[in-house]
Amino acid sequence: MGKTIALVPHSDCTGCGACLNMCPFSAIEMKQDKEGFKYPLINKDNCVDCGKCHAVCPAVSPEYHNWDDPKCYAVLASDEIRKKSSSGGVFSILADHVLSQGGLVCGAAYTEDFHGAEHILVNDEEGLGKLRGSKYVQSDIKLCYKHIGIALEGGKAVLFTGTPCQVAGLYKYLGKDHDKLFTADLVCHGVPSARLLDQFLTELEEKYNSKVTYISFRDKEVYGWSPSTTIRFASGSCMQAGRNESPYLNAFLKLLDLRQCCGNCQFAKLPRQGDVTIADFWDVHRYDQDLDDCLGTSAVLINNRKGEILLDELKKSAKMVSEVPLEHAVKYNKQIKYSSVHHRERKRFFELLNDYQRLFEESVSSALHRHFDIGYVGWWYGQNYGSVLTSYALNRVLKGLGKTVLMLDFPYLEGGRAGKADSASRRFASNFYEMSLRRQVDQHFDLNNHCDTFLVGSDQLWNWWSNRDIGTYYYFLDFVDKNHRKIAYATSFGHENGYYPEDMRIKVSYLLHRFDAVSVREKTGVDICRDMFNVHAVQTIDPVFLCSMDDYEKVVSLSTVPLTGPFVLAYILNPSEDKIKAVRHAAKSKGIPYYIVIDGQGDQEELKAFFGREDPVLSRIEIADWLYYFKNADFILTDSYHGFCFSIIFHKQFVVFPNKLRGTTRFEALGNITGLYQRFVSSYDEMITKRLIEEKIDYNKVDMSLKAEIDTGMRWLKRALECPHHYESAETLALRKILESDYFMDRQKKPDISGRSLKDGKKLLMKIRRSAGKGVRMIKKHGVSDCVRFLKEKGMRKTFLELWRGDD
Repeated sequence: MGKTIALVPHSDCTGCGACLNMCPFSAIEMKQDKEGFKYPLINKDNCVDCGKCHAVCPAVSPEYHNWDDPKCYAVLASDEIRKKSSSGGVFSILADHVLSQGGLVCGAAYTEDFHGAEHILVNDEEGLGKLRGSKYVQSDIKLCYKHIGIALEGGKAVLFTGTPCQVAGLYKYLGKDHDKLFTADLVCHGVPSARLLDQFLTELEEKYNSKVTYISFRDKEVYGWSPSTTIRFASGSCMQAGRNESPYLNAFLKLLDLRQCCGNCQFAKLPRQGDVTIADFWDVHRYDQDLDDCLGTSAVLINNRKGEILLDELKKSAKMVSEVPLEHAVKYNKQIKYSSVHHRERKRFFELLNDYQRLFEESVSSALHRHFDIGYVGWWYGQNYGSVLTSYALNRVLKGLGKTVLMLDFPYLEGGRAGKADSASRRFASNFYEMSLRRQVDQHFDLNNHCDTFLVGSDQLWNWWSNRDIGTYYYFLDFVDKNHRKIAYATSFGHENGYYPEDMRIKVSYLLHRFDAVSVREKTGVDICRDMFNVHAVQTIDPVFLCSMDDYEKVVSLSTVPLTGPFVLAYILNPSEDKIKAVRHAAKSKGIPYYIVIDGQGDQEELKAFFGREDPVLSRIEIADWLYYFKNADFILTDSYHGFCFSIIFHKQFVVFPNKLRGTTRFEALGNITGLYQRFVSSYDEMITKRLIEEKIDYNKVDMSLKAEIDTGMRWLKRALECPHHYESAETLALRKILESDYFMDRQKKPDISGRSLKDGKKLLMKIRRSAGKGVRMIKKHGVSDCVRFLKEKGMRKTFLELWRGDD
């Protein structure tokens, strides 16, 4: 198959059908892909690898033979013709001319059920009526090129109209020009697939309980010379929608649903492909008001000598033909010279239709407005491998439940860092996620317009020591309004006591009471929610255990690690002599090499200094590589909780040093569930004494123990996502009133900036800018009391009050 059309990249194929028409052995069939666009499929049993299909492909070797500076004309056919045409009626004039000579006209017509379009040849006025009007869907050429070739050889004149790539396909198929062949390429915006039109109409037919009998995207009777949608049904019902009211037109005009090659079209340029080019002459009134009477005006480009012959015919039959500078036409119809560029949500639009089986109108709206089922809060953007993969696991689980997920990006304070633009976690995320824009903490309220439900993920998101510098309340969804469902799945406080400063506990309690469902990762988290915040929570297993092995394999497949053969892996967050001795001993005992992966978010040089020069230390590796090492290791030693988790997931033999510096509660919880607490050691000597390198784990028992927890976690998550959203309880309302009262009283005690003169105010702001710049914009927006609150949290309240009193 070395010379066939199979060599053409999917993203370049226009679906013009030249290869289908050219194949002498009928070895090619045009088949729909997942998006509904037709691509050539080769029957290998029939193919002889002659290379003709590849040679005839216009995408492989595009040709440009026409003038690169065509003259441009504004053309108006008679009023009668224009009333039944999309724009100025040029096609009808040219078609009538060819038909009057006994010739044929080839163009796009709707299929019998209107759910698609195909090119046909007609020889009379009745047939011509099928070809009029803009179809806004890619037509199927079928074997029209062959039939045109036969007609030309028989001495008949033929007018062919189509997209530029279809005109290019015809010329490549014929191999030469013919005196009696006339071509008109359309200024093409790009083409949706027939499957999209089919889905749109099928849903409407179900809604109206009747079959479609008529469709027009340019019905001038209702909306004049403008894109619109008019659909009539057998029942007599009619749907009419303007350009901004029709979901099909919204997707088309905003470049959401076009074929892949349309985003980088090789034929949307000068020189054009046809003898003439036909387009709507949008905004021609800006050049000359007399050229626009609101019934439609065509722009016509004369691209070669044959085009001049057609121009003479237009001048004979049209109501008006007037030359207009080409630059004016291009200004308002850029596809004359430039390719369309896909909408940035194109991929997601097709995912909504195909992967999530959403309705057409819903998919268009969700894609254009960036709307998601769930807004996810978690550390997916961090440098900690466990945090990244915990978020990945929950993202995949939610997607498996049919939910669309927006991963909310790093919340940063005004004047703070927005996070690293390029990192291992972000490179990883680009393969799998839809991610929000980066916002300051106080701008996250806008996400209420984009997500239905908000979910706080697992890991230590409620550990005050971890989140205090980047908006503590953010992780309790303070930015989410009361109309949205709020869920926490297996979130962790990190430590047994769940420390929060006393003056913050009422607000945290209020925010937790707003949640519709709360689950935590450890039993101690259940106790903290109950005893410290009076909130009911249940314990659920870490989401890494809910994720399927297939989804982990997708990550591993991204790895480029060249290792072969067995090895010992050590994933160490906090190095010690005992841990280093343990991994060296394990590798020596097994007679295989070892690799040490260090904490991705720690000081890399400081961590490396703990190890010897001979130790193979891996620093800041890619997420896929990290998972590759776990999947392929022969033996694992780790002091990481998620290192413990993935050792279990991949059924590895391992030893765990529970990490006291990072909290042992989660180790103990998982150890009790799985019965693997006997794999815990506190020293090298204990590992040797327990003979853990030789002792094998029975994963049948472990899997049985985990299954109940996994099933419980999945059931809880499904119920949480499906349960009705609850509104404020009496206790929640009482907590809110307390907070509002405290805020009101606080404002009464603080000075009011309104009493200051403008001059004094400016001086004050200049002083604050010099010493407490982060609060300046807050003062302007919220006033003094909010600024005091802000600076108090930053430990700068005294400085602010001194400035306010005028103390230098």
